[in-house]
Amino acid sequence: QQAVAGLLEGLTAAFQGRSLMSLPDELFKAIESVTALPLSFRLRRGDAAAVTEAVARIQSQEVSEQERLSLIRTLAESRATESISPLKTIALEETAIPESLRVAALSGLGHFDDPSIGQVVVAATPKLKGNLKAAALTLLASRPAWTRHLLEGINTGHIYPSEIPPDVAERVRHHRDQDVRLLAEKLLPGEVMPEASAAGRVATIAAILQTGSGNPYEGRKIFLAKCSQCHRLFHDGGNLGPGLTNYQRDNLPHLLR
Repeated sequence: QQAVAGLLEGLTAAFQGRSLMSLPDELFKAIESVTALPLSFRLRRGDAAAVTEAVARIQSQEVSEQERLSLIRTLAESRATESISPLKTIALEETAIPESLRVAALSGLGHFDDPSIGQVVVAATPKLKGNLKAAALTLLASRPAWTRHLLEGINTGHIYPSEIPPDVAERVRHHRDQDVRLLAEKLLPGEVMPEASAAGRVATIAAILQTGSGNPYEGRKIFLAKCSQCHRLFHDGGNLGPGLTNYQRDNLPHLLR
């Protein structure tokens, strides 16, 4: 049992965010002869029954927030189309559940290439606030079809240009689709910041950060509240932006830029 537990832990770390379909069936049959496979493994093996079970658990208030959060992310990574509807419901309709779960569900929708997701998120965006609205706008900028829905929403006055975060606006203005770029330049005119001003701001923030050693526990709270909407660090976060696990996090000037 101890050896199997170690094997499962190693597989979990090695295949974080990836499907387990490439691994041989014989391996999982051997594991199952000794112990039951965790739900997360069955999800990433494409088990239809596991999808049904996971959907029920993420919607249950009797399940801990941490387990629901983990299942939402794994369910999204499994890309089972049956999970799109419950993820939409959690992200955009279940206002009574914790924001962390709503943000995770919204970020999880980024794994699916479904045009209806862009339409639903644009329709709901004016009612969203704070981190949830930021996650919605970041999501809409992640796929060409959804970006067009976003720009249509801005063009009709459904979404105000002032609500678009600078990094999202910048991404849309540099879109690879020329028609999207032209419309974005019209609807989201950029503010030019002189290089000297940007460098000065980086130097100012770096000087502030270097006055203390920091608190990783408080930092983790900030990461989970703000950055994890898009970025993954070790086992936490989404996949809309670049992963930070292997990033040069000790290179402060580069990280700040």
